[in-house]
Amino acid sequence: MATVTGRQIREELLRYGIVLLLGDATAAAAATNRIRDTRRLLSSSYLSTRFDGCYVRVSGTAGNVDGEVSLVDYLDQDNGDLFVSPVFYAAPDGSTTYEIYRAGIDPDDVDRARDTALTTLCSEWALQPLSEL
Repeated sequence: MATVTGRQIREELLRYGIVLLLGDATAAAAATNRIRDTRRLLSSSYLSTRFDGCYVRVSGTAGNVDGEVSLVDYLDQDNGDLFVSPVFYAAPDGSTTYEIYRAGIDPDDVDRARDTALTTLCSEWALQPLSEL
């Protein structure tokens, strides 16, 4: 049976438009209210309202605010900062990875749907005897 990682599932969600952006912070944020990514978010082609109403989730194991979910407040495309509200528990460090979900889609709902699909549609159930008599 093939092994699929959580990152591969999120990359597939990116293809379907459920996830708008998968990114990595390029520097430690100066405060708890933002993620800094000068590689992807520093762009004059984005409007400051580009991700309004979207959820952002910090993911991966390297970040110091792993698993936190917040709403995007606005994008500072001149500096590559994504401001969030409510603020994170701590200022994200430079090894933080993040996901921006389409407006109105809660990342926790996506995880529940994924778990349901994996346990009901994608897994093979087999009878396991408790002991040999």
